[in-house]
Amino acid sequence: MEAVHATGKTSRRKMVRGYDFRRPDKFGKDHVRTLYMLHENLGRLLASHFSGRLSALCQVNVLGVNQASYDEFAKTIDKAAAVAVISLPPLPGNVLLQLDAGIAFPIIDRLMGGPGQYPPVLRPATDIEKTVLEKLLEGSLDTFVEAWRRIARLSPRLESLETSPLVAQLIPANEIVAVISFSVLVGDYSGAMHLCLPFKVAEPVLPRLTAQEWITGDFRESPGKAAQALSDRVSGVHVPMIVLLGKTQLSMREFSELRLGDVLRLDNRWDRDLEVLVAGRSKFTARPGHLGRRLGFRITGATQAVDEEDQAREGWAWTDS
Repeated sequence: MEAVHATGKTSRRKMVRGYDFRRPDKFGKDHVRTLYMLHENLGRLLASHFSGRLSALCQVNVLGVNQASYDEFAKTIDKAAAVAVISLPPLPGNVLLQLDAGIAFPIIDRLMGGPGQYPPVLRPATDIEKTVLEKLLEGSLDTFVEAWRRIARLSPRLESLETSPLVAQLIPANEIVAVISFSVLVGDYSGAMHLCLPFKVAEPVLPRLTAQEWITGDFRESPGKAAQALSDRVSGVHVPMIVLLGKTQLSMREFSELRLGDVLRLDNRWDRDLEVLVAGRSKFTARPGHLGRRLGFRITGATQAVDEEDQAREGWAWTDS
């Protein structure tokens, strides 16, 4: 900014920005940007989780990240809002996840088998409604693990689900918090959700809440560790496997006349390999036998009955050579 004196000379005057000593900015601009990106990912994960549990199209979008004192945040909590108290070990303290009544009640209504409507009279949730919502939020804690994995390895727990008067004293009134605001859409209803992150909770990982850490976080681990992590995740997936002894066709009359001791003739010979179905698809051939005192089978090869979807996805096909 330039000022003109009576002598005609100009002097440069520095702009002065106000600073409130009662509410210092503890989260830097880089921290705020990283929290925004981190919780954009959390929003996508929550939307996917909510859509599956509620059987409805859900959207969760970040509106912004702001700093405030906890007292200022607590004054904005609606009396009918649902506030989840979540611990994030190994980080100290708790974070608060606030669902406004405008979206909490449609979610509860859908979980209880309704169409997802808002009650005609604004009121706090009943004990039964709180229990139903707790189950949904407990199931969503894995989304925090995934969203924060580049910053810290968390083990989140839902400590309680409260109403606003009960959470007023959980955090010191002058504690600086980062408030991440979301818009939540469930079917035809929309509302706000806020995540209150106290500074003391984020302080141990504050040096890692940077854009550079966010971008390069996935590349710190060696390829061996990354492969092991992927293997650990896949190994927990259960896939049904069935060995098909053979098939036959019966008329309705023959089926209705079946009695104990009747013998069905299958289309497979005793000396031929059996078909192995994995998740309902033919994948292998096998021979029956014993494994100790149990029945078992030995894989003898891969089946050639590969469907078009597998060929298109994997980019290969069987040949007769």
